[in-house]
Amino acid sequence: MHIIPIKPSGISLLVTLRCTSACDNCCFGCNPQQGRSMTFEEMKDYVDKSLEAYPDSITNLCLTGGECMLLKKEVDKIISYAQSKGLKSGIVSNAYWATDYDKAYRTLKRLKSKGLSSVCFSTGEDHNQYVPWRNVRHAAVAAARLGIDTELRVEYQFRFSEIARELNADDELMELVNQHKLKLINPCWIKYNNKGKKSRNFKTELIDYKEKLPCDFLFHDIIINPYGEVYACCGIGVSHIPQMRLGNIHQEPIRTIYERAFEDVLKIWLYTKGPQDVLEFVKKKKTGQKFNWHTRHNCDICRTIFTDKSILPILRDHVFEAASLPLLFYHCKAEAENEKRTK
Repeated sequence: MHIIPIKPSGISLLVTLRCTSACDNCCFGCNPQQGRSMTFEEMKDYVDKSLEAYPDSITNLCLTGGECMLLKKEVDKIISYAQSKGLKSGIVSNAYWATDYDKAYRTLKRLKSKGLSSVCFSTGEDHNQYVPWRNVRHAAVAAARLGIDTELRVEYQFRFSEIARELNADDELMELVNQHKLKLINPCWIKYNNKGKKSRNFKTELIDYKEKLPCDFLFHDIIINPYGEVYACCGIGVSHIPQMRLGNIHQEPIRTIYERAFEDVLKIWLYTKGPQDVLEFVKKKKTGQKFNWHTRHNCDICRTIFTDKSILPILRDHVFEAASLPLLFYHCKAEAENEKRTK
């Protein structure tokens, strides 16, 4: 069966794995000493190659990490370059640099003048050990007032945290939320190593849900890390799944690498039906099976599917039975997505 690839709508650059923080459960294992950073010339080259491959679908550039703002002037330059190519730009940051409101406002105003159109700031119990909540508040409020599309992600872990209490008592910030100038998101904490504490609320076996959510992170962007590796998705578990590494942009054309993801029936299944549906299928084939997953987050379930050695053999043995319906759904979805993403 011929699979029609879905064109990417954006470029996501993990410009560095360095970070001002060293959170115990960082999804990429970032810290102040971690790895290399992209140069402006590399970022420019990745943008050019992506636009050359998909000139009629890519509309935005996202800079993330690590902490992308550690690249300082390089961030300004690549946002300006993206704007010259007709792309909207966004950043994902822990707001370490927003030490007071005036500095946050000046920094974001400058970036907006270069072409910045969206920001995502993250905080939570792990983050707060390194970057004070007040920094994140300064940045989020300043961005919202500047008319930048602003998302504030407050990760929850064990309980209703002190950050959440402060946030809910902050009339000024909540007014921006109520005015739809600031979007508040509460992502679920995921354990990535043995340093962090284990929540008493974590589940250790599959829970059945009435609603099974498809993966929103596959087949969306061209995602490139500081070493030129291209990922199949931008989910928070991607660096822990070898099968999500598609190739290296320094060795092959970007189109060849990106479209390799569509050769994998399992990725198509995850995209159309979601990881819970995959695990439910496995559970029917092997009753009594327990899985090593910690939260209800789709990315954690996906990580389990690829890393639990008992799951992939079951899927391989029943691939034709398992894949027929997801492939049918995919073809309907792909046509609609390509039409929507084409400029």
